[in-house]
Amino acid sequence: MIWIGWLVFLGSLVILAVLATLAVVGPLVLRRCEEKGLEARFGDAWVRYSKTTPRWFRIRSPRGEWVHRDIAKH
Repeated sequence: MIWIGWLVFLGSLVILAVLATLAVVGPLVLRRCEEKGLEARFGDAWVRYSKTTPRWFRIRSPRGEWVHRDIAKH
């Protein structure tokens, strides 16, 4: 959030580029590191859990049912 404050305060396109890069790359890097650690710690239980639980969003089907899939899944 502080990056948004700097962007508004300075009006800098460089800060906008840094913010956009962090918004895209940050979750990808954190997800890889975090999920490797969780798999090492919890093993098969983590793998089963990650296959049935959405990572970011719960998706509702046209019939109103919750779909357990993730647009950014493996």
